[in-house]
Amino acid sequence: MPSISRRTLARWALSILAVLALIGAAAWLLVPRWLAGPGMRMASEALGREATVQAVRFEPWRLALELDGLSIAGSDGKAPALLSIGQVRAVLSLRSIRHLSPVLAELQIEEPVLRLARTGDGHYDIDDLLQRFAAKPGAKPADGDPPAFGLYNIRLHGGQVLLDDRPVGRQHALTELLVELPFVSTLAADVELAVQPKVSGKLNGVTFGSEADWRPFAERQQGTLDLKLRGLDLEPYLGYQPAGLPLRVARGRLDAGLKLQFRQDPRQTPQVQLSGELALADAALQTPAGQPWLGLRQLHVVLKDVQPLRRQVQLGAVRLEGLELALQTQADGRLWLPDGGQPAQPPAAPWAFGMDSFELKDGSVGWRDASLGKPAALHVSAIESRFGPLAWPLRGSTPLSFAMQLDSSATGRPATLQGEGSLSAEALALKAKWQDLALADLSPWMPAQLAGALAGRIELQLPQPLAADADRRLTMTLQDLELARPALAAGGEPLLSAAS
Repeated sequence: MPSISRRTLARWALSILAVLALIGAAAWLLVPRWLAGPGMRMASEALGREATVQAVRFEPWRLALELDGLSIAGSDGKAPALLSIGQVRAVLSLRSIRHLSPVLAELQIEEPVLRLARTGDGHYDIDDLLQRFAAKPGAKPADGDPPAFGLYNIRLHGGQVLLDDRPVGRQHALTELLVELPFVSTLAADVELAVQPKVSGKLNGVTFGSEADWRPFAERQQGTLDLKLRGLDLEPYLGYQPAGLPLRVARGRLDAGLKLQFRQDPRQTPQVQLSGELALADAALQTPAGQPWLGLRQLHVVLKDVQPLRRQVQLGAVRLEGLELALQTQADGRLWLPDGGQPAQPPAAPWAFGMDSFELKDGSVGWRDASLGKPAALHVSAIESRFGPLAWPLRGSTPLSFAMQLDSSATGRPATLQGEGSLSAEALALKAKWQDLALADLSPWMPAQLAGALAGRIELQLPQPLAADADRRLTMTLQDLELARPALAAGGEPLLSAAS
């Protein structure tokens, strides 16, 4: 075999380098021109909207492409751009050759702004795009494995999503959006690598953030998502409540620190577990007529293990402060309560519920009765209650305690009630003591006018409280009754009075 001289090899090497240099120079010149011209025209035809770019740079020695000022026009061509991006930078990896699939070593998107408008119920200014790219009627879904691709070092910085909700006259803004995805891939060599995305930003001025650990394309799909939200004011979203709700949210602020864990093995039922904490402050619910029905100052709930697919809810400590409940008996004698419509069908499998503890502080209940000839009212305040642990279906015995006072319009001195007891599947037992109950406050519901201050103790026993006809098994015992300054009248005429 004839030998090849070093000079010949050098000439071949120089020739190859020259060809590569010419190809690189041609790509450096032609790729930006093609993208800024025919490329944008093709994109405009595909979208049905004008697509433009201010500048394109291509670095063939790094396979890096940069686009500055990328823009997609609004719906009528006169509105602000639907999408504008300050800069897009993509670096193609040489591993694309080995995998015969696109692999980006870097993808960075700077200052993207997406502008949307809701024009009517269920309609947006991007309806034309949704229809253009919607699946055709009768089209068969794609079969087989997902397309092979690899994306590395994905970073979106300074993003904004602006929503103009024209029917309700509101503007919503998602700003300072930061998204980081170190790696997403369907390539077999990379499926077991963990993806750890980070997302943060401000929603209508409220800061939020989340981090996750996710393996979306592995045979065993599993991952976690952490979400943190602080001080989200619900007022901007109240206009989106469906019509016909039995109660409507009037106000509230939401804090959340949640962790969502999910896992799905092949041919197994998915597992979804939610844990963390929820807090609701300064919240109120109204009746459809706009009357206040329920308010609260603070609600804090610890989620220990919530698995909706398994119908399992396990809570930790639940604390409720400043509860205000407004009840009313209507003129027809019925107590108004929220109507949820048709009774729900019982689920195929019952839910399991558990709670470590419940505490209520500074609660109050107001009751107005319009069924009498003359409107009457009662007000219970300073309600406190504690119970737990509690499991449903009932297991074991749950201790409970309570205290409250009945405000008196007759004497100005409230009556007090306090007690304790236990609840189990076998029995409900309560012991309570009250003092200074002004009978005059109850006179609107009595045939005769009573006066005086009543004190005493009461015991309730109810075997099998969940069984049928529980009211027939209830026993009540009154002890140590005392009536101070009794008086009785009928038709405005005094019938009985005593000094003590």
